[in-house]
Amino acid sequence: MNQVTVGNYLAQRLEEVGVRDYFAIPGDFNLSLLDELLKNPRLKMINCCNELNAGYAADGYAREKGVAALKKSKTFKGLTFIEVILDRTDCNKALLGWGTAVADYNSGKGKAAG
Repeated sequence: MNQVTVGNYLAQRLEEVGVRDYFAIPGDFNLSLLDELLKNPRLKMINCCNELNAGYAADGYAREKGVAALKKSKTFKGLTFIEVILDRTDCNKALLGWGTAVADYNSGKGKAAG
């Protein structure tokens, strides 16, 4: 029996909505998810160096192709790609974005660490 992971489930859903390339900012806390996405041969990861560049690249891609996906390294810091989303008021193309939150178990509170 094949084990369904978040990564391969997400890859299937991205493929279903028409994503062929996705933009990512690899980081310590998302490498295992990116490894799962890379197992799908029909999806191609495009590495970006920061959130703002990735956001604008994904925006341009979505305007041309109709849909784009953006994977951030962290959720709570470096949210500059939100500027891109706010600038998209004239665009009716889909831009899917998601981040990873890391539980801070050292604090004992289980809140997200950024």
